[in-house]
Amino acid sequence: DLIMATIKDGALTLITNGQSYSTRQSLGWLLSRLNKNDFLQVHRSIIVNINSISELEPWFNHTYQLKLTNGMKVPVSCSFIKAVKKRLMM
Repeated sequence: DLIMATIKDGALTLITNGQSYSTRQSLGWLLSRLNKNDFLQVHRSIIVNINSISELEPWFNHTYQLKLTNGMKVPVSCSFIKAVKKRLMM
């Protein structure tokens, strides 16, 4: 199952349990193919599987980060925090 996807330097990386895959597709391309009920964009370069979120943690300077079930931590940008909190019903 897809845990998260990130884009950096034009490369889209899909992260699953134990594997990662890279492609030259865009984040928008991936978003258009994912079930909107299961995935959430939390940063301009990061999409996460909602079922892989274990905790929303306060970070520095009034920002937040997500702790995922695989132990990874990802930042939530200021422009996405309201949508993230609403989706996580906080």
